[in-house]
Amino acid sequence: MKKGSFFLLLLCTTFYTNLQAQSMADEAAMATVVYDFMRAYNQQDATALQKLYTEFATRIDQEGEKLVGANQIAAFFAEQFKQNDATVFV
Repeated sequence: MKKGSFFLLLLCTTFYTNLQAQSMADEAAMATVVYDFMRAYNQQDATALQKLYTEFATRIDQEGEKLVGANQIAAFFAEQFKQNDATVFV
């Protein structure tokens, strides 16, 4: 019965919601953000990375520490740049 109810709910959601596919403009905007992140990271530019995040952004680092906001995230990257010489390619 639970499977049937779930299927019915899924079916109703499909017919009664306005689902929109990603547009080419959305894809281009996402690609721009990814490229900007890659460029800033590879140049070890914490200030440029900070501009890519909002005050509500949340990042959880490899040790499980939760960082909230563009300032904390940029500080994390700045410290990482001092400790590591890494590049990213997307």
